[in-house]
Amino acid sequence: MQIRTLIADGVGAVEPVDDPPERDPEHGWVWIDVIADDDDEVAALHEVTDRYGLDRLAVRDSIGDLDMPKLDDFGHHLLAVFHGLREDRVATYELDCFLTDRHLVTVHAQASPSVEALWNQVQQRAELATIAIDELVALLADVLTRRLLRVLEAFDEQMEALVARALAADDYLLEDLTAVRADLAGIRRAVQPQRDTLALLRHSTSPWSPTPAGAASPMRSTLPVGRRVASTRRGQHWPRPSTRTGVPRRARRPTSRRC
Repeated sequence: MQIRTLIADGVGAVEPVDDPPERDPEHGWVWIDVIADDDDEVAALHEVTDRYGLDRLAVRDSIGDLDMPKLDDFGHHLLAVFHGLREDRVATYELDCFLTDRHLVTVHAQASPSVEALWNQVQQRAELATIAIDELVALLADVLTRRLLRVLEAFDEQMEALVARALAADDYLLEDLTAVRADLAGIRRAVQPQRDTLALLRHSTSPWSPTPAGAASPMRSTLPVGRRVASTRRGQHWPRPSTRTGVPRRARRPTSRRC
C-alpha cells in the first residue's frame, strides 16, 4: 500500500509529508491519497482511516470491490465514488473519496492521472492552498469527469474516418466498429452515474457537500494531436485525453453549504 499526505495551512502553503499527521493543522485541511489493491491491506488502511471516524465497511469495500459512481452520506462524513479514465486503454478505474470537515482520503487501486494533476498543482499554486476541503473534492470530480467527456468527444471526431472506410469497403470495418462500440459503452456506463453523483453532491443537505467546481469553472483539458490509446480490438488507435489536465485559476467558494 502506498500512502502520501498533503497538509494545507489555509493561508497559502501546502506541505507534503510521509505520514498522516497526529494532529490536524489549526486551519486548512489534510489530503491523504492511498493506492491499495489487495484485501490484505485493509487492516493497514483502517489504521489510517479510524482516526477520522470513517465507516469501516465502506473503507474495506474501497479495496477490491467495484462500484459505479455514487454518493453515500454517513452523517459524520461523505463517500463519493467516482470513475476516471485509464491511461493505458479506453476503460475506467474507481476512485473512492472520503470527505470530512477537514479531511479528504482518496483510495484507488492504480495510479490516477487526475489525482496526480491536482496533487501537483495544489502544491504549485498558492491560491489552491486556501480553498476549503469540499472545494478540493469538487475540483477533483471536475478533472475526472472532463477527462471522460473528452474521450467521448474524441470518438465522435472519428466518425468521418469510419465513414470513409465504409465507402472504401474496408474488410476490417465491422470488427473495428464492434470494438469502438464496446469501448464507448464502457465509458458511457460510468458517465451518467457520475453526472448523477455530481448532481447529488450539488443538492445534498450535508454540511460536507461541495458545489462541483465544473458548475462555475471549466477545466483546461485538451486533446493534443498525436496522442493515442489502443482500442480493445486489433490494435486500433484513438486519441486519448492529455494528462496535463488543468485546474481553474480561481477556485470559487460555494454560495451556500446547504441547498
